[in-house]
Amino acid sequence: RIPVMIGPMRERAGSICLVQYPLRPRWRPYELDRLSGAQVRPKQHQLVFDLEIPVAADADSKPSSQMCKLSSTATAHKTPYAIGLLRVENPATDGSSSGDEDGVSSRDFKAILHLAPLDACVQMRPDLSHIDEETGDGA
Repeated sequence: RIPVMIGPMRERAGSICLVQYPLRPRWRPYELDRLSGAQVRPKQHQLVFDLEIPVAADADSKPSSQMCKLSSTATAHKTPYAIGLLRVENPATDGSSSGDEDGVSSRDFKAILHLAPLDACVQMRPDLSHIDEETGDGA
């Protein structure tokens, strides 16, 4: 049995937001270490990421990259979501307890599960407003 603590895990007041990328396949994630800028509007649950994406190069040219702007869209909660943190305290392995072959039994571990409700869920999608600017179409 694991005790479960429900409530905010954070010491400071703030919101917990789940960020999803529905248009990006799981096998090809964004390289968030190439993030060149971000704008956050916490009250509106709005995010904007400026991301550098590598572009496939020809055999005779060097690799290049292009900038992509990702904008968030808030999604409605259909069910309440929570984020969890499982904390496990490892016992002192002094060999004095009887149990498994390494001297530590599963009864010696102390674990607690902390759950905190998500305040928002957003989906990041490419911002294509630069295409409208280039063609002169303004919607």
